[in-house]
Amino acid sequence: MKKSFTLIELLVVIAIIAILAAMLLPALNGARERGRATSCLNQQSQLHRGFLLYAEDNNQFVFTNFTTTGVVSWGKYLKEQKYIGVPGILYCPTIKTNSDPYLQQTYGMYRTNLYNTFYNGKKTVWGTFASGSLYYSQKKMRRPTEIFMFADTMRIVPSGNAGKGIYVFSPGWDGSGTDTSGITLIHTGRCNMTFFDGHVKSQSSNELKELGFKSAVIHGGRCEL
Repeated sequence: MKKSFTLIELLVVIAIIAILAAMLLPALNGARERGRATSCLNQQSQLHRGFLLYAEDNNQFVFTNFTTTGVVSWGKYLKEQKYIGVPGILYCPTIKTNSDPYLQQTYGMYRTNLYNTFYNGKKTVWGTFASGSLYYSQKKMRRPTEIFMFADTMRIVPSGNAGKGIYVFSPGWDGSGTDTSGITLIHTGRCNMTFFDGHVKSQSSNELKELGFKSAVIHGGRCEL
């Protein structure tokens, strides 16, 4: 004769299943995030290859971030000129984008007055699209293994340059002035970063401090490293 489960027995089984699920969920989420972090590294590597293709067509010159007068983002330029494929590689898979991947949540480009320490030249690359933009000769780079090209970047307020699809970051950024974007520790306390020589690395907060970074964007706000 078959014996039916009592209500208490069913509740015990349900409780055990719930406990097991609660124990497994963090591990599953962690594995999922590790997968996204790896995808992010791969995407940044693909973007760097897009810049190399651009350089091959332009006598080994590469462009950097452009000024606030620009209305076409660097990512959109690469896509329209067919140096990259799908626009989805322009933003980190951990960050949800809006309907226009060119204008929100794109990887940020390195901006600093120290460019001239490592490069030569200053000319306009996109004419009326971005007057005053910079481009530099890869052949004259002194230390490409040490200079950041782009990285995981977020803004701290819904305004400023970031909303134009031209996220930028600088090691000395401390939240003051008009800059509203900086590197972000989006991957469980780490930031993926691409260097001009093409190597891509996941950086911890301590490693970022060693590179001279003072602040990062975490949960939409600026935090000191």
